[in-house]
Amino acid sequence: HLQHMTGLMSRAYIDLYKGDGQTALDRMVAKHGWIKSGFFNTIQVLRVFISSLQGRGALMAARGSADRTVLLTTVRRSAKEIERERVAWAQPLAMLLRAGLAELEGRHQDAVDTLEAAANECDLVPMNGYAAAARWRAATLAAGTGRADDLRRRAEEWMHREGIRSPERMTDMLAFGAPS
Repeated sequence: HLQHMTGLMSRAYIDLYKGDGQTALDRMVAKHGWIKSGFFNTIQVLRVFISSLQGRGALMAARGSADRTVLLTTVRRSAKEIERERVAWAQPLAMLLRAGLAELEGRHQDAVDTLEAAANECDLVPMNGYAAAARWRAATLAAGTGRADDLRRRAEEWMHREGIRSPERMTDMLAFGAPS
């Protein structure tokens, strides 16, 4: 039922907010067969957000993992699944996963550039929370530069207006990269 899918996704978002990417990933993987074989796989928005949640969980889990290979493969697969959907609102979600990969692979400038591009794409859709999170993450990675100050200011303005109490946790949930 749709209520079960909504509950599953909500619990995964909570796991990410709490910083527990492995549990979010495990939760989604445990229901993979159920998701792929049923009605839910026919709904594009669910396919995209399920792939995004799996990718974000894998990114967060890879941060503390000695064996990142499997986790990063999951992130790449999730990004490709989202990119295949070819809709404007989904592409920034794939870009956020790509930025997380770049950061974990030590390609910091690529990560910052991809996060900024994702934020700009999110603005067009609009997906304001994701845009703010991407800017916050980019500012964290570009710390100490004028560029970082502008990115952080723009992210903070939106998060403050929306009453976000923990920008770091919101950012980890929506645009995971490196530790804040």
